[in-house]
Amino acid sequence: MSLLWAALIVVAVTVVAIGAMLLVRRSAPEGSYFEDGDRAAGVFGVLATGFAVLLGFVVFLAFESFDTSRSGAVTEAETIAEQFERYLKEYDNYDFFFIHYKYTDKYGEDGNFAAKKKAIEDFDAALPILLKKKPDVLAITGDHSTPCALHGHSWHPQPVLLHSVNSGSDKLERFTETGANIGSLGVFEAKFLMRLMQANAKMFDKFGA
Repeated sequence: MSLLWAALIVVAVTVVAIGAMLLVRRSAPEGSYFEDGDRAAGVFGVLATGFAVLLGFVVFLAFESFDTSRSGAVTEAETIAEQFERYLKEYDNYDFFFIHYKYTDKYGEDGNFAAKKKAIEDFDAALPILLKKKPDVLAITGDHSTPCALHGHSWHPQPVLLHSVNSGSDKLERFTETGANIGSLGVFEAKFLMRLMQANAKMFDKFGA
């Protein structure tokens, strides 16, 4: 059962319970009141227990859904080295490759600095696999920052590495956030990155005005 259906069931049961209570009140003689307090308490106790059980069931489904998604993602995910090896195999079949590396973001959200550092080191160690094919244009960046200190996404600019035979060089020995701050690309909106990659691949007869 999906979480949506469980929530709908809880809402439906609540509506029915409220409707039943209103119906009982409406059928009572005008100006009267219930004298059998024990029976009324029993009815409301049963309703409250049923609602609590259903609500607990929804919470259980929510956690189960989260655990399933998390474990499924871990099972599905390949190491970055495996992704790069797959890229080598498919190189002649496609003109464009987008390789998603999730772990730096995941460990940033967890606030696990050591694990995030290790994920970056794993990426660095596997990069020579990708470079075997000498891609015409290579861009390495992120879609957002996820600082461990914030345990979530942030507004900080993303460093961008853009390389091709036409890209020029900033003469930097390392790709770091500090180095990117003084790079020739400057600060630009992410939507322009694809245009820059196309330009470096010489896909335009003319770039700009």
